[in-house]
Amino acid sequence: MKKHLQRIKAARIFQGLSEEDFNQLLILLDSQLKYYRKGQVIFKQGRRIHRLGLLLEGRIEIFQTDAWNQLQKLQTIKVGELFGEYYACTPFAVSNITLQANTACAILWIDLNEMIQNLQQNHIYAAVFKNIIEDFAIKNFSLVQTLQHRSKKTVKERIMSFLSEQAELNQSLEFCISMDRQQLADYLQCDRSVLCTQLTNLKKEKKIMYTGNQFKILQ
Repeated sequence: MKKHLQRIKAARIFQGLSEEDFNQLLILLDSQLKYYRKGQVIFKQGRRIHRLGLLLEGRIEIFQTDAWNQLQKLQTIKVGELFGEYYACTPFAVSNITLQANTACAILWIDLNEMIQNLQQNHIYAAVFKNIIEDFAIKNFSLVQTLQHRSKKTVKERIMSFLSEQAELNQSLEFCISMDRQQLADYLQCDRSVLCTQLTNLKKEKKIMYTGNQFKILQ
């Protein structure tokens, strides 16, 4: 646990806690640190999850399987991000996703049951749970934005919708995106070659300029 202490402390879930409250919380928390090898399934679709996860090392891929056993990649979880909040707060909910380690991973699993039951009696629990709710709200907003992009009829419209959002988030017509072309194609649910072709077309139409992951919207 000591190896990951600074990363745990920097997580959104623990923001705003004093040094004293953070140290006290480490004593009170019902948590487990677990390691997973590359390619290992962390949990499968259809199972119940009782703990919230905080990724301390590595990268995790989220998949969903449909009725025809077709696997669809939904999202990537990166270091410092929380996952499983909904399932941890809803004891009888069954997971509709599968999590798999994309690289060797270290995960801190946190049981929220005691925290939820003692929110009124413990100000530290209350502060942490507030952070969990805020993180969940941010993710929901991000999901709405993702669905808005993917709902566009053409790949070109999806790209323009995404780039428009990035400009708004950065408050600038010039910005850098964090995803490579394959990751962006997965995010927008399109073929990578089609994505690259449409980016080239947008550049020819003088709607955008880009070099690598650096973009500029032209008006």
